[in-house]
Amino acid sequence: MKLKNFFFLSILFLFGCKENFEVWKNYNEDYLTTQTSEYKLNTFDEGLRYKIIFQGKGATPKQNSIVKINYSATLCDGTTCTSLDTVDYVYNYPIGVQNALLRMNRESIWQLCIPYELAYGVTGTKNTYGNYIIPPYSTIFIKRLELKEVVNN
Repeated sequence: MKLKNFFFLSILFLFGCKENFEVWKNYNEDYLTTQTSEYKLNTFDEGLRYKIIFQGKGATPKQNSIVKINYSATLCDGTTCTSLDTVDYVYNYPIGVQNALLRMNRESIWQLCIPYELAYGVTGTKNTYGNYIIPPYSTIFIKRLELKEVVNN
């Protein structure tokens, strides 16, 4: 087991029952700073970190557009939390992904580091059994967000 995974599991075990995620929050804030520096990410006013890998020349979606995207998102410990190759409305994605999509053209590829305020917030997400899929205060890193198509604009 990787040291990072052990650290993550330890945090969830020690603090999950009490739902005290202060240590996890601090760890994620440090990760956000590190990733921003390491990947030379730019920052939008709302705090979304991004890097344009390739800027397409096609249509730019609107909030109610249906888009076809592909991405894989990880937590700060490297755990894959979401992997999508899907078609959906822009407004159904986390705020940070929405903010990026609204600035992208079709066929663009971006890298994102999304602070928890623009991802899944202070509540995170749980499965049907009540276990965290994405813990509260989680920074989400997307190495490659590809906007394949804007279905309606």
